[in-house]
Amino acid sequence: MRYTVFLEVQEDGMTMAHVPQLPGCVSSGNTQEVALARTPDAIQAYYTWLHQHGEQVPHAAEPIEIEVGGVINDPDNHLGDEAGLLPSDHAPLSEAEVGQLMRLMAYSRRDLLEQVTGLTREVLNWQPKEGGDDETGWCIDDILEHVARAERVYTTRLNSNVFDLIQDARRDAVERMSRMTEAERTQITQHQGEYWTARKVFRRFLEHEREHQSHIAHVLKQYTADQGI
Repeated sequence: MRYTVFLEVQEDGMTMAHVPQLPGCVSSGNTQEVALARTPDAIQAYYTWLHQHGEQVPHAAEPIEIEVGGVINDPDNHLGDEAGLLPSDHAPLSEAEVGQLMRLMAYSRRDLLEQVTGLTREVLNWQPKEGGDDETGWCIDDILEHVARAERVYTTRLNSNVFDLIQDARRDAVERMSRMTEAERTQITQHQGEYWTARKVFRRFLEHEREHQSHIAHVLKQYTADQGI
């Protein structure tokens, strides 16, 4: 089977090879060549993953053929943009496709939770040594928080109206904070070296918003001066 792959190249040459036909299938390498060479294995692993969740997959003996559809961030190509928008991303979704993608998301989340459920706090906070295979140096707790924060960002991209976005964010925050347990109202939690309590969360909500009200006022003052209003 032939697969069209799009390469997303960073300034340092680090490359991600995306396979749009298989949502979520990606390989990476420090060069385009390495990323491409790893793609067949990534495709096979993807089909193994689907099979484990009861999905129909092609026969393992079916050959994998790779063709490069383009290179993102290539100044000579001008394909996509810096946010990694592929040509295939422009196609509208059908209701059936939404259902399929939601099913894949459920598989992925189930796998993630199986990885981490039951891990001790010591394991979750263990910091990899610098200079190892993991260049981020993130502990598992950091990785999970990153995934959670990224998902919040991704869903906001469905709406381009900033006023709707800020209202949606506050609605979600109020809903979560209104159902705090007694333990959550009293406990101290640690995230990435910072200590938090419920009182601090409320305080930071107010401080942060009021701080940026002053920020907006400052920008408006600059604008009126620049426009001579």
